Amino acid sequence: MSNMELARKIVSLVLEKREAAKMPIRQSLSQLTILGVKLDQELLDVIKDEVNVKTVKLAPGKELELTLDTTLTPELIQEGIARELIRKINDYRKELKLTIKESVTLFVHSDDKKILESVKKHQDEIKTAVGAKQLTLAPEKQAKEIKLQDAACTISVIKA
Repeated sequence: MSNMELARKIVSLVLEKREAAKMPIRQSLSQLTILGVKLDQELLDVIKDEVNVKTVKLAPGKELELTLDTTLTPELIQEGIARELIRKINDYRKELKLTIKESVTLFVHSDDKKILESVKKHQDEIKTAVGAKQLTLAPEKQAKEIKLQDAACTISVIKA
């Protein structure tokens, strides 16, 4: 088996573990430990990106074995909220037939403290990912209601 085939197999197994643990792929996890194989850093980086973990460690072992840390820290939860919000905003942009090149002004509002903290912490990443010149944490009249982590939230995307 080539190293690339091995990397694909590892990604597939990790995705199965995530599904079994009910951990959506948009939710970053802290660590994946791979036992019993040797891979170069380039392939470890590919695996890390494909399965959305912060670090991938190799450990000695007799055969291939994977350990996925599914403990969610407050920081990982916030990052997951931001990623989910980005996806929903980009879906809304498509509904509005906005192209990638069209800049927008973004309004986000929620009474949920975790959502507000996440948006504040990741606002630069959110703005870049959705093509927003400005992000305001305030309600807007023409807003779309969405759910983020079972909490109510509204988003409004206005062409800039």
